Amino acid sequence: MRLLFIALLSVAATTKSEPLSIAVASNFRFTLEALLSEGIKAEPASYRISAAASGLLYAQIVNGARFHLFFSADAERPKRLMQDALIVSGSRQTYAVGQLAFWMPDRAADWQVALANFEGIVAIANPLHAPYGQAAKALLDHQWLPNTHTIVLAPNVGVAYQYAFSRTAKAAFISHAQAIAGGLPLEDFVVVDESVHAPIVQQRVVLRESPARRRSTPLHRFGGGPIALEAVGLPTGTEKRGASAMSVEWAVITTTIQLALTTTLVLALMGLPLAWWLARSDSFIARLAQPLVSLPLVLPPTVIGFYLLLAFSPKGGLGELWLTTFDRSLAFSFAGLVIGSTIYSLPFFVQPMIVAFKQIPSSIIDASRLLGAKAIDRFFTIALPLGRHGFLVACVMTFAHTIGEFGIVLMIGGNIPDETRVVSIALFDYVEAMDYQRADILAGGLVAFAFISLMIVEWLNQSHLRDSHRRLGL
Repeated sequence: MRLLFIALLSVAATTKSEPLSIAVASNFRFTLEALLSEGIKAEPASYRISAAASGLLYAQIVNGARFHLFFSADAERPKRLMQDALIVSGSRQTYAVGQLAFWMPDRAADWQVALANFEGIVAIANPLHAPYGQAAKALLDHQWLPNTHTIVLAPNVGVAYQYAFSRTAKAAFISHAQAIAGGLPLEDFVVVDESVHAPIVQQRVVLRESPARRRSTPLHRFGGGPIALEAVGLPTGTEKRGASAMSVEWAVITTTIQLALTTTLVLALMGLPLAWWLARSDSFIARLAQPLVSLPLVLPPTVIGFYLLLAFSPKGGLGELWLTTFDRSLAFSFAGLVIGSTIYSLPFFVQPMIVAFKQIPSSIIDASRLLGAKAIDRFFTIALPLGRHGFLVACVMTFAHTIGEFGIVLMIGGNIPDETRVVSIALFDYVEAMDYQRADILAGGLVAFAFISLMIVEWLNQSHLRDSHRRLGL
């Protein structure tokens, strides 16, 4: 990528003030991190970076995500934000012009000949929301390919590079900056002639001013290709992975556990009476409510996340009410994550409780009613003690399921450090950044946690079965 200039960044002057929240296109992430750490010596606590495809970040912004700055990989989305009056007036500026690079081991020098004789998988970023994917698609639409090729769409240009790095793909179109920053041999890359696709003009906008006292610091002004990137201390892929090999963001783990505990508590309060009603009622409404409660078991998380995103946005009914009441967006907030997780994990709590409540003999409930016990007394003194096994299973399953959520969390929570960045999102982020060692730590931890959770459920089931046999004298 040939950088033209990077405009002034507002950097918090004290660590106690609100950190600068930056949304950045995946292709520019490494460069921005290097500029912040080397160019202006900014403390990590003074800024928070959320990296994703430009289209996804744009969707988060228009639905209420509270970023201060947005570095897009194109000019169209900053233009739309300006037209919708969602940016600080006069803040839209070009900071870079991207260059599309073609990767193919040993055959990249003449990419047109290489593609004409290509067999296998070509990875590109999804052209629906990634500018580098749009450039790659425009190129491929005019470049003849044999029938032996398969085009794989990556969520963003960072994942497209990951497909190349892991050799999942045999060829890939990525950004030139990634080719320089990554760990693949530079001789396997070639910069694509810009005449075959529209210029990848990248612009940045200021979305809101930081309330903290700020100082403006010029990051750098340079031009030229690889030398310019190296001049600002851009680390190579190997250096980046080695520097962060054995450290994991504990804030990510803390946020994830907090979300799982809150979701489990909320469902314990609202799921118990709901499960009791569904287990004991034979009404038409109860029969209709049963599949509605179980719907998240079969619906893709992105479907639920999509409708929740519409409801949580400032233009949605619930989101507008929340914004009016609390003066902040429900989308891309921890509160929004709790609501989404509660809806998605509802069947994982309610179903075990329904099974447990249905196993309670009706004669015991009827006898207590004849003896004058009120409904609330029957629930707390008979149903809950006899259904404690189901309650424990429900809590374990809900907690474990929330820990591993990804689709809904990504849709309504985004990737905001210290607020909505949870383990599953961090794992995806590490893989995209080619930080395999930290990704391995998180993935291994999730595997161990899932295994332990299932072992606990199995132990609870076996313990309940032994108690049942003992009561029956078997």
